[in-house]
Amino acid sequence: MTSARAPRGDDALAERIGADVYSGASANGADVHGPGAVSNGRAPERDGTAYRFASFADFAARTYPDAEPLIGKAGSIYLAVGALLLVYGGDGSGKSTWTIDGASHLAAGRDWLGLLVPRPVRCLLIENEGPAGLFQAKLAAKRESWDGPDFVPHVHVYGSPWGEFTFADEHARQALTAYCDEHAIDVVMANPTLGLGVAASGRPDETQQFVDWLKECGLGSTRAFWLLHHENKSGQISGDWGRHADTKVQLQPDGNRQRTKLTWEKTRWATLNPEQRAVMLDWQIETQGYTVTALDSIGASDELLVERLAGYLQDHPGRSQREVCASVEGTDSRLIEILNSRPEFDYAAGPRGAKLWILASTAAEGPAQ
Repeated sequence: MTSARAPRGDDALAERIGADVYSGASANGADVHGPGAVSNGRAPERDGTAYRFASFADFAARTYPDAEPLIGKAGSIYLAVGALLLVYGGDGSGKSTWTIDGASHLAAGRDWLGLLVPRPVRCLLIENEGPAGLFQAKLAAKRESWDGPDFVPHVHVYGSPWGEFTFADEHARQALTAYCDEHAIDVVMANPTLGLGVAASGRPDETQQFVDWLKECGLGSTRAFWLLHHENKSGQISGDWGRHADTKVQLQPDGNRQRTKLTWEKTRWATLNPEQRAVMLDWQIETQGYTVTALDSIGASDELLVERLAGYLQDHPGRSQREVCASVEGTDSRLIEILNSRPEFDYAAGPRGAKLWILASTAAEGPAQ
């Protein structure tokens, strides 16, 4: 059995800061946690918390909980101990497969998607979708096709009651924290976010409450969290989640092709070049993994070209093929193929049989004048 980690977080941090910073008083002697004090519009907790401040030099000299990289390296961290990663996409975008592949590489200490994994990472999977037997089979298939260092010793799975784990239950949070402390879990990977106790509307107060529950379980201090979420009808992340994530990832299927576009939409602790921010993941069916291809080497995905064409025709309906190709980024042959094959687009007859392209959703209104 792995011994529990030493406590980390706000309490330990306050002890380390010590008496040479302000403790309960401002620079002019005002009590910062006395009657009537507020912080960001909230009444302070009445739990004996001492609010402490420090000079720049003192703050810079302090030893804080180690934000150890789990994916990446210092200065380019995609996931760290205590951080929150949020991956989202539509149905069929491969979020679960991508996460299991990530868990396998992290647990094995094997670099993933061209990114450094510095050491084996202890992962705990919580799956609240589908039958337990099918998830068990998915994990077994990954193990059987795996060709790297054994990842199994560092992977843990929530067992029962199946599909019913909720962070809204205090006892569930306590059980999770106790197990994670006992087994020194580095990252909790949970799916789906809307099935884990958060309200479906995703209002700011609701997402904040959920994040506060995660903090009780180690977010921000002892372990990372990796959540899977759905996108809304407009293809954006559903609810007020973007501000909470340290790393936000979007997965998009590339039409009927066996590949997925990955976009690192937010990397709080890594500065990416444009060519690093979006890549194509070609599926490796036998191993249920991926190879990474730069978008520049294969061109934009079909879905990205559809998005570009739709945006242009929304503002410029009734344009000729020549005008469309001259105005939309992409190779002419692929743009023409997509215009003629995708249901999102239609055309009206122009002079001398020319096609004047419009969005199919506005076709009933007739060509623009």
